Amino acid sequence: MPIPHSGDHEQGHIVSEAPQNRTCTDTSYFIAIVTCCLLVIPFCVALSMGSDINRFIYGYDRFGNTCGVKNKPIYGINCSGKDLTNRPIARLKYYPVNRCMLHSTKKLLPDVCVDRCIPPNKLIFHRCYPAGHVHLDDNSKLFKNMTEIFHAISESIITIVAMALAGLVLSLLMFVCLRWHHTTVIFWAMVIFQLIASATATSLLWLRYGTSETKQTLYLLAALGAMVYFFFIVLFVVVVHDAFPLITRLYDEAIAAIFRMPTIMVHLLTTLVAVVMSTSFMIFLLVLIFSNQCLQESDDPLTLEYTTTSSTFIFACYVIFVMLWVYAFAEGWQCMITAGSVGQYYLARDKSILQHPVRKSYHLLTRYHLGTVACGSLFVTALSFMRYLANYFVRKVFALTALHGQTFQKSSVQLTKLMILNWFHAVAITGFHYILKCGFSCLILLLTVGLGTWMHLENIYTYYTRVAILCGALIANVVACFVMQVLSVSVDTVFLCFCEEQAKDRSGDVHGTYLAPTPKNYKEPEELKEDRQDTN
Repeated sequence: MPIPHSGDHEQGHIVSEAPQNRTCTDTSYFIAIVTCCLLVIPFCVALSMGSDINRFIYGYDRFGNTCGVKNKPIYGINCSGKDLTNRPIARLKYYPVNRCMLHSTKKLLPDVCVDRCIPPNKLIFHRCYPAGHVHLDDNSKLFKNMTEIFHAISESIITIVAMALAGLVLSLLMFVCLRWHHTTVIFWAMVIFQLIASATATSLLWLRYGTSETKQTLYLLAALGAMVYFFFIVLFVVVVHDAFPLITRLYDEAIAAIFRMPTIMVHLLTTLVAVVMSTSFMIFLLVLIFSNQCLQESDDPLTLEYTTTSSTFIFACYVIFVMLWVYAFAEGWQCMITAGSVGQYYLARDKSILQHPVRKSYHLLTRYHLGTVACGSLFVTALSFMRYLANYFVRKVFALTALHGQTFQKSSVQLTKLMILNWFHAVAITGFHYILKCGFSCLILLLTVGLGTWMHLENIYTYYTRVAILCGALIANVVACFVMQVLSVSVDTVFLCFCEEQAKDRSGDVHGTYLAPTPKNYKEPEELKEDRQDTN
């Protein structure tokens, strides 16, 4: 017979599975992710034998000499082994793909190493590009675009870091706003803000499309998208407004749980730091991989160039897959800790007897359910093209596993049944959270872009500045979404507990729930109200 967990509801209510009754779930998937991560090491060691990071950063000349360093002679290559310490810039040249055509497509080839790039030539990431506008082939165009991105990031790294930290701070302030202001007030503020923004965007885009001589399809599609989003918000509010009392109650319960257990945010920040470190390491590996190249003859008989082999591309794809899996695993890790902690808080009638719920949730995760996290994160990685839907499903599966200690498959079946029984409330909560999340994301985007623009007021506003600000805004939004996941997981956990209580109430196993099955007629019992006031 299962052993009830201390602090659970009284007899008949749903309970969180006790550690004594849990077993390791989906262990094979955890072994798989550990194996995939370990396999990266020997391959990287093998590829690093022929890698040269300096060549990736500074470029090389037509004889294969890396600019900015003292080179060793290359067997069989004349003019190799030069000391180019004082020449850290690689000058490039255009070479026609088809020499029989007057206006042939050009390709970029290395020329010589120089100490400075003389105008009107253009210096981009230690490469000196020839002046003039030419039509490049696909490979050369991709190479130039990548060097422009690296140049923009390297020139504005302080701005990008500041914008990412601003996104983190603003997302944490979101919790403070939801704590000290009623959720309904925040929601309606986000609704009004997004309605005004979408209506303004629709008008401006239609105007731009109407006045554009070329009638670009992009403006038309963007205007239609903004208009559809405007009507989606209006339709959503009209259709599901009856569910708002229940939704606000769920949010109040989730926010109370988060502030009652601030260690959740500490674990969040720790996980975020681990994600940044692992992502940086993976990016370094990709740079190391793509700097492993073979020196071969080019189309120009007087020029040699380094080319990337097919095996390098295959291994780069493997590293990207592992990187996405590790990121999804980190999200699942944080999701399980949050769901387990909030589940213990919700299921405890007497909140005062709760002792270290976050620590208990962390112990249960590391002891029993790392395999389930690996399984769910693999599912999300495999469906990266529809990541939002995959995350929506897997997040709730993790919450059920944290509550009941089941495998990914059993939790998925149970989740499907609960969602079918409570589909209207599930849709309402999803839309409610989507509007809140989009509103905060738009605000964070505007504020971080404003911060990046302000930091570049004294500089010339160039294309590279815009690229850097765009990168900083995207990173800030990724950080903010990672933080806001704590709120969405907490609300999902409380909602799933409510759904299970409703299911038991329908079957006659239990009478009454913590949350109202009929929000309009719900009146909170006095003892629960007193408990909640004491908790807050």
